[in-house]
Amino acid sequence: MSRREKILLAVTLLVALYGVLSLMVFSSGNKGGNKPVPATGADQRASSREVSRLMAKIQDLEIELPRKKSLIQKIDSPWAADPFVTPGQEKTQPQAAQMADALSIETELTYSGYIFAGKRAMAMINGTEYSIGDTVLETGYRVVRITPVKVIVKKNQNTAEIFFNGE
Repeated sequence: MSRREKILLAVTLLVALYGVLSLMVFSSGNKGGNKPVPATGADQRASSREVSRLMAKIQDLEIELPRKKSLIQKIDSPWAADPFVTPGQEKTQPQAAQMADALSIETELTYSGYIFAGKRAMAMINGTEYSIGDTVLETGYRVVRITPVKVIVKKNQNTAEIFFNGE
């Protein structure tokens, strides 16, 4: 055995000896440990009072339950106004119609290819190549911007984004 191995073995034995001594000798003052103490009559009465108190709490919760159910039903019902929109930013009916039109255009058009040559970007929409400024034949929308991820088209005040479908 090399000198290094002997030193490591000696240190390991010292640590093991210290562990045994600390477990057996140094902790001798705590002989009782954490043994459970049998419950006395007073402890049993206190625990039954605690059980009674908990049962009363449960019954109170059952009484409150109809009120909570009505609150949950109110939460699930449609809201009269959106609480997260600041005043003055409410959507008007024309904006909602524009959004519906934009959604319909996204379902009509399929962005399936992107070509970038020099300073010119082209998008493949419904199997036809379009550059910025071209008008999409099927819908009358004009191509405003082309990126590898999406194409932005515009018609009057309606703007729509057509995302690349990866096909």
